[in-house]
Amino acid sequence: MNNQQQKTYFGNGKEHVFQDGGSVIRVSFSAEDLKNMQNCLNDRGYINLNINRRQQISQYGHTHSISLDTWQPQQQPQQPPQQQSQGQYQQPQYQAPQSAPAQAPPAMPARPQMPNVEEDGVPF
Repeated sequence: MNNQQQKTYFGNGKEHVFQDGGSVIRVSFSAEDLKNMQNCLNDRGYINLNINRRQQISQYGHTHSISLDTWQPQQQPQQPPQQQSQGQYQQPQYQAPQSAPAQAPPAMPARPQMPNVEEDGVPF
């Protein structure tokens, strides 16, 4: 984010800590906040927010602030591989090793048919 760009804040958050040590951050937005958020949707229809712990708790007990996340990845110009300078390292393309064509496994020998009786003639 550019340091000269002013942050856009929406709503507030308050952390509630439970006796078992767990916690939850409850956030609240006004109707005006919701209208402003609608104007900040990205090209895919989403809004990205940052929830940050406040340095000091507000007079209303708010422990967190909520601001618009304006971070954008830097677009790198695409260069065809043949136009890259020779000083740059270029990772070689992976090629799978060549192997012989797959062959069917040898057939299993036929199993002799065993009667369902033990040697003393009692079926098991």
